[in-house]
Amino acid sequence: MKIFFQDVGDLEEYTFGLTHNILSDSCFSITIGASTARNFIGALQFKSYLKKKNNRFHVKLMNPPLITLAKKGTAKFFSSQYRRFFSSYDVLHINELGRAYLKAAFKTDVPKILTYHDHMLAQETDKQTLDTLNSTISKMRFVVTPNQFMYNVFKEKLNYEPLIIPHGINTNLFNDSISRSVARKHLGISQSRKVIFWNARLDQEKNLETLINAMPKVVQEVPEALFLIHGRSGKSSYKKYVLQYAKRKIEDAQISTNVILSLRRLPHEQIPYFYRSADVFVHTSYLEAFGLVLAEAMACKVPVIATRSMYSTDVLGNFGVFFNQGDSQDLAEKITDLLTSEKKQNSLREAAFKRVLSNFTFEKAAEKYLHLYDKMHVVS
Repeated sequence: MKIFFQDVGDLEEYTFGLTHNILSDSCFSITIGASTARNFIGALQFKSYLKKKNNRFHVKLMNPPLITLAKKGTAKFFSSQYRRFFSSYDVLHINELGRAYLKAAFKTDVPKILTYHDHMLAQETDKQTLDTLNSTISKMRFVVTPNQFMYNVFKEKLNYEPLIIPHGINTNLFNDSISRSVARKHLGISQSRKVIFWNARLDQEKNLETLINAMPKVVQEVPEALFLIHGRSGKSSYKKYVLQYAKRKIEDAQISTNVILSLRRLPHEQIPYFYRSADVFVHTSYLEAFGLVLAEAMACKVPVIATRSMYSTDVLGNFGVFFNQGDSQDLAEKITDLLTSEKKQNSLREAAFKRVLSNFTFEKAAEKYLHLYDKMHVVS
């Protein structure tokens, strides 16, 4: 069975991890539709990795510059080429709406599945956006959301009940195989520090300010605290603002030796060193479609403190610590309490790890998607 699998923006680990596990079934071949040149290069590198193991993995750049710059007549030609391209597949797996080439996909009779990753639907949404999404849903054989939170959003705003398939993570990468001492030595962090790790895009909804405001309060109670903040990509205007805000707060509180800002994009294989170096992982985001970093931290056996919300409880269950959204005092108290209680840390570590293995692996997700692909192919 031939599957077209559209990539998912910055979620490279999701794109490659899920498709890799789908390919474990020899009945399937997959073409990754890369929407950007960077993702295309990443997919080619992944294809090179798979070459010796698998020749059923292919890559196509969906938005080459020639199409972007094409005049009307030429664009029509490419539209017909795309339609022919999509018609050659048994299933089209859509992950990111709004791409121009999808118009050609929607004109085919090939069965389609949409995995909806955009948390913005949970915010205030105008009627036109909802009507457009409803129209798109009508073209799908199945619509999937990653958790109960997004299921509820769909049901409330669109009167539609999607399927739920939780995202998976790579537990061969995210686990406790790296010792804390090795991780800290790798990163140049003292073994005596109490490390609090934050890992997210530098976007407004990630709400880094709450942690920034909590830091002086924590340091006052736990002087050996070290905040390891890894901020990747994000909107340039917010990134500039929040970094200036952080530097000002750090200087005012005189806690420069208690904070490390890591702003470079890191290879996936380096991220576990950051998790494993930490005593506590903090997630301040007030809105997520899922929250992959929560599952990554849990898999690395790092206790998690997260914003109290439905998305975070969907992932953490009863095996995390929750603070009130935007409340830096509450967050500081929760961090201090967890840092100073080894017993609480240990109780969370093992239970959260088992929850990941039971619910949030690529193997679990791939098994469910393979079942849907089979159903779509049989019906079509």
